[in-house]
Amino acid sequence: MKLQVIALKISIKNALITNTISSKALLTNTISTNVTSNSPAYTNVPYKNQRLVKLFFANSLLASSLLFSVLVLAAEPAKPLSNTTASVSHTITDDDHYTIQYERGMMYESGHNVPRDYVKAMEWYQKSADQGYARAMNNIGYLYVKGLGVPQDNAKAFEWFHKAALKEFAEAQTNVGLSYIKGQGVPQDDAEALAWFIKAANNGSASGQNNLATMYLEGMGITKDESKAFAWYQKSAIQGFAKAQNNLAHMYIAGLGTAVDYHEAFKWYQVAARQGLPTSQDKLGLMYLLGKGTSKDANQAAEWFEKAAQQDFAQAQYHLAHLYAKGEGVKKDKVEAIFWFKKACENGYQPSCSQYQINFP
Repeated sequence: MKLQVIALKISIKNALITNTISSKALLTNTISTNVTSNSPAYTNVPYKNQRLVKLFFANSLLASSLLFSVLVLAAEPAKPLSNTTASVSHTITDDDHYTIQYERGMMYESGHNVPRDYVKAMEWYQKSADQGYARAMNNIGYLYVKGLGVPQDNAKAFEWFHKAALKEFAEAQTNVGLSYIKGQGVPQDDAEALAWFIKAANNGSASGQNNLATMYLEGMGITKDESKAFAWYQKSAIQGFAKAQNNLAHMYIAGLGTAVDYHEAFKWYQVAARQGLPTSQDKLGLMYLLGKGTSKDANQAAEWFEKAAQQDFAQAQYHLAHLYAKGEGVKKDKVEAIFWFKKACENGYQPSCSQYQINFP
């Protein structure tokens, strides 16, 4: 298949809501992720509801499918509290102030300046939660989802998410919505999920806004409305949520809820790609390669394919292999082409398996 002659027209079939339930932002912005310091610290909890897992964007470009995730944004960290306040007549200690207890829990969970210890993290979160602190409640829910420091228990996770959500903590409201989407800890219920995503979105959660957009796009629990989907993706994207930026670019590519605009699509892919999102890096590479929304630049295409390929994004590995096979944007190199075709195949991208067998039997 010749890469240059494939039209850049992506038809969106469905959006994928992933089930990432994030703990929160950590005490520092140095937490290691493959996205950005603002990206969720935790990802890839498998769905129980396989119906939702199968929802995807179909990408006619290279006859591949474009999966995009709707992830949960980590909550903002609590602001450090000074040692004394006007309303407290004694020195605040670890044992009597919920924000310090919460931050101590985050330190142990992240291993920031202390050995990572989930049991101690849970102990400190519990102290904070006992005083009614919603962020700590949300984080306890996460530890139960993952079974970190406690036995894995989805029902208890939901209980803690729900407690925090009732205190109007937006990220917990998103997590409650995700629990209903997946049927994790509660019966699966699109209508309940929608209600909680609406609360989270209206309370400013970028992840909640992103998920609400997908509900509108798919007509899940509500009448399908592409214009409202576009509007909520845009709100989330403006807040800097990489997955929403990626999704907004797709809307511009396909003309869903807005007019087709390759320049706007390029802009949003670029913003998300710079945050380290591999899907966007791959699509940005394609736009450079085909000159859609920007000038053709095979060198830039190769650079962005490489960034995504290094994150094990199979489609980017496939695209990079093509460039090495043809010497486009990179020096022609059969060994590198074989390597990346094989990697993409091993990562489950079937077109790469076929290409590998045809060209390098």
